[in-house]
Amino acid sequence: MRDIWGNHNGTKMQITCNEFGQPHDKNASKLTNFIGTLVRDGKNAPINYKSWHKEKYNIPPLAENWTMRSCGKELKNWKAYLKRTYYSETLSFEEQKKYKDKRVYAGQWEELIKYWATYDAKKENGGSTPTRAAMFNVCYTKKDKSVTDTTKEVMVQLQEKQELNEDVSKEKGMNDTFSEVMGKEKYGSVRMYGFGVCPSDVWENKSTKKGNQKKYIQTLEAELKELRSQVQANKQNYNANDTSIIPDMAKKPCMSHNKKSRRQLWFSSSAYDIPIVEVGEMVNLKSITADPETIAIGLVVSKDSSKEVGGKELRDHYSEVVVQVCINPDEKLIRPYGQCKTIGEVVGASIAWPTTFLVSRKSDK
Repeated sequence: MRDIWGNHNGTKMQITCNEFGQPHDKNASKLTNFIGTLVRDGKNAPINYKSWHKEKYNIPPLAENWTMRSCGKELKNWKAYLKRTYYSETLSFEEQKKYKDKRVYAGQWEELIKYWATYDAKKENGGSTPTRAAMFNVCYTKKDKSVTDTTKEVMVQLQEKQELNEDVSKEKGMNDTFSEVMGKEKYGSVRMYGFGVCPSDVWENKSTKKGNQKKYIQTLEAELKELRSQVQANKQNYNANDTSIIPDMAKKPCMSHNKKSRRQLWFSSSAYDIPIVEVGEMVNLKSITADPETIAIGLVVSKDSSKEVGGKELRDHYSEVVVQVCINPDEKLIRPYGQCKTIGEVVGASIAWPTTFLVSRKSDK
Protein backbone atom coordinates (compact mmCIF):
# COMPACT_ATOMS: atom_id res chain seq x y z
CA MET A 1 0.00 0.00 0.00
CA ARG A 2 2.92 2.37 0.61
CA ASP A 3 3.74 2.69 -3.08
CA ILE A 4 0.10 3.48 -3.88
CA TRP A 5 -0.45 6.07 -1.16
CA GLY A 6 2.94 7.55 -1.93
CA ASN A 7 1.98 8.14 -5.55
CA HIS A 8 1.56 11.92 -5.83
CA ASN A 9 2.41 12.44 -9.50
CA GLY A 10 -1.17 11.87 -10.68
CA THR A 11 -0.39 8.58 -12.47
CA LYS A 12 -3.22 6.07 -12.04
CA MET A 13 -2.83 2.30 -11.99
CA GLN A 14 -4.73 0.73 -14.88
CA ILE A 15 -7.45 -1.83 -14.08
CA THR A 16 -8.92 -4.29 -16.58
CA CYS A 17 -12.01 -6.39 -15.97
CA ASN A 18 -13.72 -9.51 -17.28
CA GLU A 19 -17.14 -9.73 -18.94
CA PHE A 20 -18.87 -9.55 -15.54
CA GLY A 21 -17.22 -6.26 -14.59
CA GLN A 22 -14.83 -7.93 -12.11
CA PRO A 23 -11.19 -6.75 -12.05
CA HIS A 24 -8.97 -9.68 -13.02
CA ASP A 25 -5.48 -8.35 -13.70
CA LYS A 26 -2.39 -8.14 -11.49
CA ASN A 27 -3.67 -4.93 -9.85
CA ALA A 28 -7.04 -6.44 -8.79
CA SER A 29 -5.89 -7.56 -5.33
CA LYS A 30 -4.16 -4.23 -4.77
CA LEU A 31 -7.40 -2.43 -5.62
CA THR A 32 -9.34 -4.56 -3.11
CA ASN A 33 -6.79 -3.85 -0.37
CA PHE A 34 -6.77 -0.17 -1.28
CA ILE A 35 -10.56 0.03 -0.90
CA GLY A 36 -10.19 -1.55 2.54
CA THR A 37 -7.71 1.10 3.63
CA LEU A 38 -9.95 3.83 2.22
CA VAL A 39 -13.04 2.89 4.21
CA ARG A 40 -11.10 2.69 7.47
CA ASP A 41 -10.00 6.30 7.10
CA GLY A 42 -12.79 8.73 7.97
CA LYS A 43 -11.26 11.40 5.76
CA ASN A 44 -11.83 9.31 2.62
CA ALA A 45 -14.97 7.36 3.58
CA PRO A 46 -16.80 8.86 6.58
CA ILE A 47 -18.57 6.19 8.61
CA ASN A 48 -21.64 8.39 9.06
CA TYR A 49 -22.36 8.46 5.31
CA LYS A 50 -21.14 6.85 2.11
CA SER A 51 -18.36 8.60 0.21
CA TRP A 52 -15.62 7.34 -2.11
CA HIS A 53 -13.17 9.19 -4.37
CA LYS A 54 -11.45 7.66 -7.40
CA GLU A 55 -7.92 9.07 -7.21
CA LYS A 56 -5.37 6.25 -7.47
CA TYR A 57 -6.82 3.90 -10.10
CA ASN A 58 -8.13 4.29 -13.63
CA ILE A 59 -11.19 2.01 -13.48
CA PRO A 60 -13.15 1.11 -16.64
CA PRO A 61 -16.92 1.87 -16.59
CA LEU A 62 -17.81 -1.85 -16.63
CA ALA A 63 -16.00 -2.35 -13.31
CA GLU A 64 -17.49 0.66 -11.50
CA ASN A 65 -20.46 -1.34 -10.20
CA TRP A 66 -18.13 -3.99 -8.74
CA THR A 67 -15.91 -1.32 -7.22
CA MET A 68 -18.75 0.56 -5.53
CA ARG A 69 -20.23 -2.69 -4.21
CA SER A 70 -16.81 -3.67 -2.85
CA CYS A 71 -16.45 -0.27 -1.24
CA GLY A 72 -19.92 -0.62 0.31
CA LYS A 73 -19.13 -4.11 1.59
CA GLU A 74 -15.83 -3.00 3.15
CA LEU A 75 -17.50 0.04 4.73
CA LYS A 76 -20.30 -2.14 6.13
CA ASN A 77 -17.78 -4.61 7.56
CA TRP A 78 -15.78 -1.77 9.10
CA LYS A 79 -18.85 -0.27 10.80
CA ALA A 80 -19.93 -3.73 12.01
CA TYR A 81 -16.47 -4.22 13.54
CA LEU A 82 -16.67 -0.83 15.29
CA LYS A 83 -20.12 -1.59 16.70
CA ARG A 84 -19.16 -5.09 17.82
CA THR A 85 -15.90 -3.94 19.43
CA TYR A 86 -16.61 -0.50 20.86
CA TYR A 87 -20.35 0.14 21.13
CA SER A 88 -22.33 -0.77 24.26
CA GLU A 89 -25.89 0.23 25.17
CA THR A 90 -24.92 0.19 28.85
CA LEU A 91 -22.55 3.16 28.44
CA SER A 92 -23.73 6.75 28.64
CA PHE A 93 -23.27 8.98 25.61
CA GLU A 94 -20.38 10.85 27.26
CA GLU A 95 -18.64 7.57 28.10
CA GLN A 96 -19.36 6.03 24.70
CA LYS A 97 -17.99 8.91 22.64
CA LYS A 98 -14.61 8.57 24.38
CA TYR A 99 -14.45 4.81 23.84
CA LYS A 100 -13.62 4.44 20.15
CA ASP A 101 -11.03 3.26 17.64
CA LYS A 102 -8.21 5.78 17.24
CA ARG A 103 -8.71 5.76 13.45
CA VAL A 104 -12.27 7.07 13.77
CA TYR A 105 -12.98 10.81 13.70
CA ALA A 106 -14.70 12.08 16.85
CA GLY A 107 -17.50 13.93 15.03
CA GLN A 108 -18.33 10.94 12.83
CA TRP A 109 -18.27 8.58 15.83
CA GLU A 110 -20.68 10.76 17.82
CA GLU A 111 -23.12 10.88 14.92
CA LEU A 112 -22.88 7.11 14.45
CA ILE A 113 -23.48 6.18 18.10
CA LYS A 114 -26.45 8.56 18.19
CA TYR A 115 -27.93 6.69 15.23
CA TRP A 116 -27.23 3.27 16.77
CA ALA A 117 -29.22 4.35 19.81
CA THR A 118 -32.34 5.18 17.75
CA TYR A 119 -35.36 2.91 17.31
CA ASP A 120 -34.85 2.68 13.53
CA ALA A 121 -31.30 1.39 13.94
CA LYS A 122 -32.36 -1.21 16.51
CA LYS A 123 -35.22 -2.30 14.28
CA GLU A 124 -32.87 -2.51 11.28
CA ASN A 125 -30.43 -4.59 13.29
CA GLY A 126 -33.17 -7.02 14.23
CA GLY A 127 -33.18 -8.75 10.85
CA SER A 128 -34.07 -8.50 7.20
CA THR A 129 -37.46 -8.49 5.48
CA PRO A 130 -39.20 -11.87 6.01
CA THR A 131 -39.78 -14.25 3.12
CA ARG A 132 -43.28 -14.76 1.73
CA ALA A 133 -43.36 -18.20 3.36
CA ALA A 134 -42.71 -16.63 6.78
CA MET A 135 -45.29 -13.91 6.09
CA PHE A 136 -47.86 -16.58 5.21
CA ASN A 137 -47.32 -18.37 8.54
CA VAL A 138 -47.80 -15.12 10.47
CA CYS A 139 -50.80 -13.83 8.51
CA TYR A 140 -52.76 -17.09 8.46
CA THR A 141 -52.24 -18.11 12.08
CA LYS A 142 -55.10 -17.06 14.37
CA LYS A 143 -54.65 -15.30 17.69
CA ASP A 144 -55.15 -18.57 19.56
CA LYS A 145 -52.36 -20.10 17.41
CA SER A 146 -54.84 -22.35 15.58
CA VAL A 147 -55.03 -22.78 11.79
CA THR A 148 -57.47 -24.31 9.33
CA ASP A 149 -56.78 -27.68 7.76
CA THR A 150 -56.12 -26.12 4.33
CA THR A 151 -53.72 -23.57 5.81
CA LYS A 152 -51.98 -26.25 7.85
CA GLU A 153 -51.43 -28.33 4.70
CA VAL A 154 -49.82 -25.35 2.93
CA MET A 155 -47.62 -24.63 5.95
CA VAL A 156 -46.43 -28.23 6.00
CA GLN A 157 -45.53 -28.07 2.30
CA LEU A 158 -43.65 -24.81 2.82
CA GLN A 159 -41.76 -26.30 5.75
CA GLU A 160 -40.83 -29.39 3.73
CA LYS A 161 -39.55 -27.23 0.86
CA GLN A 162 -37.50 -25.15 3.27
CA GLU A 163 -35.92 -28.21 4.83
CA LEU A 164 -35.11 -29.74 1.44
CA ASN A 165 -33.34 -26.66 0.16
CA GLU A 166 -32.28 -24.15 2.77
CA ASP A 167 -30.80 -21.73 0.21
CA VAL A 168 -34.00 -21.53 -1.86
CA SER A 169 -36.08 -21.07 1.30
CA LYS A 170 -34.26 -17.78 1.96
CA GLU A 171 -34.80 -16.50 -1.57
CA LYS A 172 -37.05 -13.47 -1.96
CA GLY A 173 -37.25 -13.62 -5.73
CA MET A 174 -40.06 -14.52 -8.09
CA ASN A 175 -39.20 -18.24 -7.92
CA ASP A 176 -39.09 -18.53 -4.13
CA THR A 177 -40.41 -21.37 -1.95
CA PHE A 178 -43.83 -19.71 -1.74
CA SER A 179 -44.26 -19.73 -5.54
CA GLU A 180 -43.23 -23.41 -5.70
CA VAL A 181 -46.08 -24.35 -3.36
CA MET A 182 -48.74 -21.79 -4.29
CA GLY A 183 -48.01 -21.41 -8.00
CA LYS A 184 -46.95 -18.43 -10.10
CA GLU A 185 -48.29 -14.91 -9.58
CA LYS A 186 -51.23 -13.51 -11.47
CA TYR A 187 -50.60 -10.57 -13.78
CA GLY A 188 -50.16 -7.26 -11.94
CA SER A 189 -50.15 -8.54 -8.35
CA VAL A 190 -47.89 -10.15 -5.75
CA ARG A 191 -49.42 -12.28 -3.00
CA MET A 192 -48.52 -11.44 0.63
CA TYR A 193 -47.66 -7.83 -0.28
CA GLY A 194 -51.18 -6.39 -0.28
CA PHE A 195 -53.19 -4.43 -2.84
CA GLY A 196 -51.47 -2.31 -5.49
CA VAL A 197 -48.04 -4.00 -5.43
CA CYS A 198 -46.84 -5.21 -8.84
CA PRO A 199 -44.09 -7.77 -9.58
CA SER A 200 -41.88 -5.01 -10.98
CA ASP A 201 -42.17 -3.16 -7.64
CA VAL A 202 -40.78 -6.15 -5.74
CA TRP A 203 -38.45 -7.87 -8.17
CA GLU A 204 -36.32 -5.62 -10.35
CA ASN A 205 -34.95 -7.46 -13.34
CA LYS A 206 -31.28 -6.98 -12.52
CA SER A 207 -30.07 -9.23 -15.31
CA THR A 208 -31.86 -7.09 -17.90
CA LYS A 209 -30.54 -3.91 -16.33
CA LYS A 210 -26.99 -5.24 -16.31
CA GLY A 211 -27.38 -6.47 -19.88
CA ASN A 212 -28.55 -3.05 -21.05
CA GLN A 213 -25.66 -1.40 -19.23
CA LYS A 214 -23.19 -3.79 -20.84
CA LYS A 215 -24.68 -3.21 -24.31
CA TYR A 216 -24.49 0.59 -23.79
CA ILE A 217 -20.82 0.36 -22.77
CA GLN A 218 -20.02 -1.83 -25.77
CA THR A 219 -21.69 0.72 -28.07
CA LEU A 220 -19.67 3.56 -26.53
CA GLU A 221 -16.45 1.57 -26.84
CA ALA A 222 -17.17 0.86 -30.52
CA GLU A 223 -17.85 4.56 -31.17
CA LEU A 224 -14.69 5.49 -29.28
CA LYS A 225 -12.63 3.06 -31.37
CA GLU A 226 -14.02 4.58 -34.56
CA LEU A 227 -13.33 8.11 -33.30
CA ARG A 228 -9.74 7.23 -32.45
CA SER A 229 -9.27 5.84 -35.95
CA GLN A 230 -10.62 9.10 -37.39
CA VAL A 231 -8.30 11.17 -35.18
CA GLN A 232 -5.31 9.06 -36.24
CA ALA A 233 -6.26 9.49 -39.90
CA ASN A 234 -6.62 13.26 -39.41
CA LYS A 235 -3.17 13.43 -37.81
CA GLN A 236 -1.64 11.53 -40.72
CA ASN A 237 -3.34 13.85 -43.21
CA TYR A 238 -2.14 16.85 -41.24
CA ASN A 239 1.47 15.61 -41.28
CA ALA A 240 1.23 15.01 -45.03
CA ASN A 241 0.07 18.60 -45.72
CA ASP A 242 2.37 21.41 -46.82
CA THR A 243 4.38 22.61 -43.81
CA SER A 244 3.96 26.17 -45.09
CA ILE A 245 0.89 26.49 -42.89
CA ILE A 246 3.11 26.62 -39.80
CA PRO A 247 4.13 30.30 -40.25
CA ASP A 248 0.43 31.21 -40.63
CA MET A 249 -0.35 29.44 -37.37
CA ALA A 250 2.40 31.35 -35.63
CA LYS A 251 0.69 34.61 -36.55
CA LYS A 252 -2.43 33.69 -34.55
CA PRO A 253 -2.52 35.29 -31.10
CA CYS A 254 -2.34 32.81 -28.23
CA MET A 255 -4.75 32.91 -25.30
CA SER A 256 -2.30 34.69 -23.00
CA HIS A 257 -2.12 37.68 -25.42
CA ASN A 258 -5.78 37.71 -26.36
CA LYS A 259 -7.37 40.84 -24.88
CA LYS A 260 -10.92 39.50 -25.17
CA SER A 261 -12.38 37.90 -22.06
CA ARG A 262 -13.71 34.35 -22.30
CA ARG A 263 -17.25 35.62 -21.77
CA GLN A 264 -16.89 37.96 -24.76
CA LEU A 265 -15.51 35.12 -26.85
CA TRP A 266 -18.42 32.81 -25.95
CA PHE A 267 -21.00 35.19 -27.38
CA SER A 268 -18.98 36.72 -30.22
CA SER A 269 -17.63 33.43 -31.58
CA SER A 270 -19.03 31.82 -34.69
CA ALA A 271 -19.69 28.75 -32.52
CA TYR A 272 -22.54 30.70 -30.88
CA ASP A 273 -24.56 30.49 -34.11
CA ILE A 274 -24.41 26.69 -34.23
CA PRO A 275 -27.57 24.80 -33.12
CA ILE A 276 -27.63 23.70 -29.48
CA VAL A 277 -26.51 20.10 -28.95
CA GLU A 278 -28.63 17.52 -27.16
CA VAL A 279 -27.88 15.02 -24.39
CA GLY A 280 -26.50 11.80 -25.88
CA GLU A 281 -24.84 13.50 -28.86
CA MET A 282 -21.20 13.03 -29.80
CA VAL A 283 -19.65 16.50 -30.02
CA ASN A 284 -16.44 18.31 -30.85
CA LEU A 285 -15.14 20.41 -27.95
CA LYS A 286 -13.94 23.75 -29.29
CA SER A 287 -11.21 25.96 -27.89
CA ILE A 288 -12.43 29.19 -26.33
CA THR A 289 -10.68 31.51 -28.74
CA ALA A 290 -11.72 33.99 -31.41
CA ASP A 291 -11.15 31.22 -33.95
CA PRO A 292 -12.34 28.03 -32.18
CA GLU A 293 -10.57 24.79 -33.05
CA THR A 294 -11.50 21.23 -32.11
CA ILE A 295 -9.47 20.18 -29.06
CA ALA A 296 -11.29 16.97 -28.09
CA ILE A 297 -14.23 14.70 -28.86
CA GLY A 298 -16.80 13.83 -26.21
CA LEU A 299 -20.29 12.69 -25.30
CA VAL A 300 -22.87 15.10 -23.83
CA VAL A 301 -24.37 13.41 -20.74
CA SER A 302 -26.23 16.26 -18.99
CA LYS A 303 -27.39 19.87 -19.36
CA ASP A 304 -28.96 20.12 -15.90
CA SER A 305 -27.62 23.42 -14.51
CA SER A 306 -28.07 22.24 -10.89
CA LYS A 307 -25.99 19.07 -11.32
CA GLU A 308 -22.56 18.99 -9.69
CA VAL A 309 -19.59 18.30 -11.95
CA GLY A 310 -16.16 18.27 -10.39
CA GLY A 311 -17.60 19.46 -7.09
CA LYS A 312 -19.31 22.56 -8.56
CA GLU A 313 -22.75 23.19 -10.01
CA LEU A 314 -22.91 23.00 -13.79
CA ARG A 315 -24.75 26.36 -14.05
CA ASP A 316 -26.41 27.91 -17.11
CA HIS A 317 -24.66 27.87 -20.50
CA TYR A 318 -22.63 24.77 -19.54
CA SER A 319 -22.99 21.08 -20.41
CA GLU A 320 -21.51 17.98 -18.80
CA VAL A 321 -19.32 16.16 -21.30
CA VAL A 322 -17.40 12.88 -21.01
CA VAL A 323 -14.12 13.42 -22.86
CA GLN A 324 -13.56 10.44 -25.16
CA VAL A 325 -10.69 11.45 -27.47
CA CYS A 326 -8.10 14.16 -26.86
CA ILE A 327 -6.75 16.10 -29.85
CA ASN A 328 -4.96 18.99 -28.12
CA PRO A 329 -3.84 17.62 -24.73
CA ASP A 330 -2.30 20.92 -23.61
CA GLU A 331 -5.53 22.93 -23.86
CA LYS A 332 -6.33 24.48 -20.47
CA LEU A 333 -9.54 23.47 -18.69
CA ILE A 334 -12.04 26.18 -17.79
CA ARG A 335 -12.41 24.67 -14.34
CA PRO A 336 -9.62 22.65 -12.70
CA TYR A 337 -10.59 19.18 -11.43
CA GLY A 338 -8.33 18.32 -8.51
CA GLN A 339 -4.82 18.23 -9.94
CA CYS A 340 -6.06 18.06 -13.54
CA LYS A 341 -5.63 21.33 -15.42
CA THR A 342 -5.50 20.32 -19.09
CA ILE A 343 -7.87 18.49 -21.43
CA GLY A 344 -5.34 15.68 -21.84
CA GLU A 345 -5.60 14.80 -18.14
CA VAL A 346 -9.38 14.23 -18.10
CA VAL A 347 -9.88 11.68 -20.89
CA GLY A 348 -12.65 9.34 -19.72
CA ALA A 349 -13.91 11.81 -17.10
CA SER A 350 -16.84 14.23 -16.98
CA ILE A 351 -16.09 17.94 -17.29
CA ALA A 352 -18.11 21.13 -17.65
CA TRP A 353 -17.73 22.96 -20.98
CA PRO A 354 -19.58 25.99 -22.42
CA THR A 355 -22.48 24.72 -24.51
CA THR A 356 -21.78 27.30 -27.21
CA PHE A 357 -18.37 25.71 -27.70
CA LEU A 358 -19.78 22.23 -28.24
CA VAL A 359 -20.56 21.34 -31.85
CA SER A 360 -22.38 18.21 -32.98
CA ARG A 361 -20.06 15.99 -34.98
CA LYS A 362 -22.84 15.52 -37.51
CA SER A 363 -22.93 19.23 -38.34
CA ASP A 364 -19.24 20.06 -37.83
CA LYS A 365 -17.87 19.22 -41.27
